[in-house]
Amino acid sequence: MTELTPSGLDVVGPLPWGTHLCQLYDTAADLKEFLVPYFKAGLEANESCLWIASDPLPPAACEAALRSVVPDLERRKAKGQIEILGHDEWYLRQGAMTAQQVLDGWLAREAQALDRGYAGLRLTGNTFWLEPVGWRDFQDYESAINGCFHGHRITALCSYCMRRCDAEGVLDIVENHHFAVARRRGQWSVVESASYKATKAELLQLNQELENRVLERTRHLTEALSDRDVLLHEVHHRVRNNLQVIISLLRAKRRQIEDAPSRSAFDETVGRVHTISLVHDELHKGNRFATVELGSYLGRLCNHLLEAHGSPGRLSVIVEAADIELDASAAVSVGLVVNELVWNACKHAFPGGCRGRIQVTLERDGADLALRIEDDGVGLTVPHENSSEGLGMAIATRIAAQLGGTFSIGPAHPFGTLACLRFPMSKRTPTATRAGFGFINN
Repeated sequence: MTELTPSGLDVVGPLPWGTHLCQLYDTAADLKEFLVPYFKAGLEANESCLWIASDPLPPAACEAALRSVVPDLERRKAKGQIEILGHDEWYLRQGAMTAQQVLDGWLAREAQALDRGYAGLRLTGNTFWLEPVGWRDFQDYESAINGCFHGHRITALCSYCMRRCDAEGVLDIVENHHFAVARRRGQWSVVESASYKATKAELLQLNQELENRVLERTRHLTEALSDRDVLLHEVHHRVRNNLQVIISLLRAKRRQIEDAPSRSAFDETVGRVHTISLVHDELHKGNRFATVELGSYLGRLCNHLLEAHGSPGRLSVIVEAADIELDASAAVSVGLVVNELVWNACKHAFPGGCRGRIQVTLERDGADLALRIEDDGVGLTVPHENSSEGLGMAIATRIAAQLGGTFSIGPAHPFGTLACLRFPMSKRTPTATRAGFGFINN
């Protein structure tokens, strides 16, 4: 889309960069009415401004008129944002006008403006000084401006006195500018050249064609996304149903086993499968298939673990998690660590029906995420590598390596056990605020 700059003129509206327009005026009051708001808008838009003045509004009068609406004009002049020159200082610097020299001067001023951090160059030139003998050469120069300024961050407004132009001259002026503005029945009106009208019509047609293509492409993408969502929805339900079947079969098999160690092993396997099932549920929420919001996910996982262990009322699990999203694979890994360590804490930290609390905390720590699982139970023992405690720590250590992080476990203060999984924060993890989940199964 073409970038626009405010003109300051209600009859004109915002202007694309590269616009070359004309004002046809009768009096000095007409000039002030048009040029003062034109330059005020340019100054406010952080543009460099160059006002080439001539009778009936010489430089001193231009400055006085502009100062009435720009209180800090002196400051802007001092830093070089605006300069007001007489026509002889710009068009006739060599005693006579040379079109190429004037054109090169405009472009040099634009380059200077951009180098100094201004948005572009806004200029005007009053042609009251122009004599009939130089009319044709000047109109050739005006015609060249349209191509010269195209693609540049310049807006140019030329002023012509109607009393110094005949009918043929007015036609030349209109033809050599994108459009002209003149008074008609006391109101400013826009007169567009035939070539400018044709260009506008062509642009409108091209824009319409582009809009139609965008709409058609959007329709195709919407249909494709809809088909994808239907497919992923079906895949999710099939996977979830299969996981529930597996969990049911494991629980049925568990009831057939008499020795406690084997039943405990089945319980842990069910917990791992349920962890994966919870991830599927999180991924399906709101048709999101890329990330998992860890706070709610870990809360539901710990709630399940406590119920599966049969400890509600005796043990409580508190989850405090920053509002963090991880990609699905990392979320599964974190969930498995929580599953192993919370399950082990339920089993081993509170023997003989002891009451207690397990705290799960997930927070940002510099460039890392830190997952801490702390209990106030009997304290750390040295587990055998084939025991459930040893297996849980081994799983946590392997997952930490997969995530590019570390796993540690040791005594908590003043008693109990503290395990910590630390790993680099994913680049896809958004910044968010902290959220608490309170007590689960108190």
